[in-house]
Amino acid sequence: MPPRMLTYRWFAKMYGWTPEQVREAISEDELEWFPKIEQAEAQAAEIKQKQAARESQGKTSRHL
Repeated sequence: MPPRMLTYRWFAKMYGWTPEQVREAISEDELEWFPKIEQAEAQAAEIKQKQAARESQGKTSRHL
């Protein structure tokens, strides 16, 4: 799915906005960067989750 469509979908899910409302409220630059920022945030959260799991597993192993 093209990034712009993902952006429209996200705003529709979060706020009930139509694509027209998104285009009126958000600049072209913001529309271009929004999916990239969301993807980076998701990747960072995944990395943090994996690190926390490794740390938790390491603490469990030491107690055995």
